[in-house]
Amino acid sequence: MNPAIKILLVDDEEAFTDVVSALLTAQGFKVEVANDGRSALNQIRSASFDLVITDLNMPLLDGIQLIRQVRAFAKDQRFMVVTGYPSQESYQEAFEMGVLKYISKPFLPDRFINIVKESLNYSQ
Repeated sequence: MNPAIKILLVDDEEAFTDVVSALLTAQGFKVEVANDGRSALNQIRSASFDLVITDLNMPLLDGIQLIRQVRAFAKDQRFMVVTGYPSQESYQEAFEMGVLKYISKPFLPDRFINIVKESLNYSQ
């Protein structure tokens, strides 16, 4: 993978971000982490990311609110949702806002990497 590809990983579970960040870094991606939606919003405002992978249930600003606020100033930002609490409602809402992929935790590492690569290859 091209080391110039930047991914922002947004999740309030530090154990999850540690494991997934290591997994993505091992694939050659440059990974930054935010532990809540508000921090992620600030990072997206100040830097460019090829993909934002976000949880839904987080403090301060949840994943859906994060996506909605980012869409106001970065319409083409690519998002992927990873959630431990999937629902038909959040699935539909995410895709209506242009989320590329929506996957449930837990997941197999190989499947996750393939989905990330699919999201990065998606042309909007």
